[in-house]
Amino acid sequence: MRQFSVASPMDVAWKHGVNSLDALADAAAGGGGGVFVEADVSFGSGATGATGAFMAHPPQTSGPPLAAWLAQASALNASVRAIKLDFKAPAACASLAQALSLSLFAVSPGALWLNADILQGPRGSPPVFDAAAFVAACAALTRRGAVLSVGWTTGPVAADADADDLGYSPTMVDAMLAVCRSHNLLTAQVTFPVRACDALASVGEMRRLLEASNQWSLTIWHGKEGVTAEQELQIRNTFDPQRTFLDIYEVIE
Repeated sequence: MRQFSVASPMDVAWKHGVNSLDALADAAAGGGGGVFVEADVSFGSGATGATGAFMAHPPQTSGPPLAAWLAQASALNASVRAIKLDFKAPAACASLAQALSLSLFAVSPGALWLNADILQGPRGSPPVFDAAAFVAACAALTRRGAVLSVGWTTGPVAADADADDLGYSPTMVDAMLAVCRSHNLLTAQVTFPVRACDALASVGEMRRLLEASNQWSLTIWHGKEGVTAEQELQIRNTFDPQRTFLDIYEVIE
């Protein structure tokens, strides 16, 4: 992790939902040895009234234009070491390469992540993205060192969920492998965002996924259910710390 002063990807510091310019400045100010900023990219009229990609998480309907947000992030790159753009609408990807062409993050390997849920996963709804179209939209940037972050849709986790309700099935993993192979991603930097409870319920499938390429990693995250201290310890003891990003912000004691 050249961008961060950490021993492994598990120790990277994340800032979530950094969609406003003020939030971006605040994240940079508290960045210390470098912060990984996650922001959401929607599509519509945004704050300016002009139709295009803007920074907001649905159902919010306004936010700074993607280009303005990227300009500020580039100006703050001494503290904002990497950015993850979480795309919420396929139309937001249309001018992706053009919007990022002048960004410092686009020319620094590993500093730009492009994320979308492209396949249906545990308890999840059908994705709004076409897998092939999203990978193709990102291709020019991934060839320059951007990280492709592609995952599965997931649904809420019931308090009484049992083993049958959790986990990434072999069919789900096979579908992701098929997408990656068909787009020649075996030598590309790819990370797979996986929900903590589901990753822990399908460790064998997660390992099988990563066996396909030594350039790939996992990004383990959680939803409203949070992660218990026991689960966090299990994650740290189970998954390769050099190939696992730990995007966990709520540990339940």
